[in-house]
Amino acid sequence: MKKKKKKKKKKKKKKKKKKKKKKKKKKREEDEEEEEEDQEEEEKVEEEEEKEEKVGVVEFVEEEKEEEKVKERKEDE
Repeated sequence: MKKKKKKKKKKKKKKKKKKKKKKKKKKREEDEEEEEEDQEEEEKVEEEEEKEEKVGVVEFVEEEKEEEKVKERKEDE
């Protein structure tokens, strides 16, 4: 009788361990997915910022060119 009870207890422990492992695995997978999504969002934001900086530089260069043209016109007059 005692031996049978011990065997049953061991089986229950194994089941619990398997459940815990499954839960941990699911949590890890979910966390990894969230991290990937966060990284993708950060990359998108960085790309947008780079585009805005490039546009800002282009606008600045265009303004300088216009100013030079105005100066040249004044000198010509």
